[in-house]
Amino acid sequence: MLPLDCGVAGPKCAYPNQTLTYTYSSPDINPSITWTIASGQGTNTVTLTFGSDFSGGTISVVGVGPVNCTVTRNILLCGITPIDCTTYSLGILDEYLDGTQSGVDIVYLHAGGNFPSGTTYAWIIKRQNGSTQFYSASTSNPRQVVASINNRITQSTVTAEYEDCIKTVTKTFMCAIPNAGINGILFPECNGLGNNGGFGRVK
Repeated sequence: MLPLDCGVAGPKCAYPNQTLTYTYSSPDINPSITWTIASGQGTNTVTLTFGSDFSGGTISVVGVGPVNCTVTRNILLCGITPIDCTTYSLGILDEYLDGTQSGVDIVYLHAGGNFPSGTTYAWIIKRQNGSTQFYSASTSNPRQVVASINNRITQSTVTAEYEDCIKTVTKTFMCAIPNAGINGILFPECNGLGNNGGFGRVK
């Protein structure tokens, strides 16, 4: 997730054959900046010339410094109505793929909802020992995470981002996952939550 003081300023839409300027901002005084286009590389301002067949797209920029920010900006074709973010929903499903019974310490967390293909999902995982792990944005969904039976997942937060639409949800699991030992036996606090500890195991 981006710090609030990083971003890209510039027009939100463009016409074919138009030339526009975009500026990357960061709290770093002299970050090393990488744009995904040819013109303006290494500087905080880029000039883009949109082709005659431009119909919309994205630009991305990486600023490397003490505050390392990666920014992706969606550029619409002018005259196209922006996406209504209120139509998208997001949730964390209870069902997951569990490898612990075969001796593999992984699970697959699943973000549910109706975000379209191309959405990125970033996860924050909290564990029984109080530690927190961050999984950077990826289009992978479900997402594979390490989940040892000796230090199970108690809470997860996922942030979905598609173009200008961003939503975040957090779920505290009734029964920490994985919910069964290597022999498939439920942990004590999972008893009474159903045969699979309240989670739909996907085989």
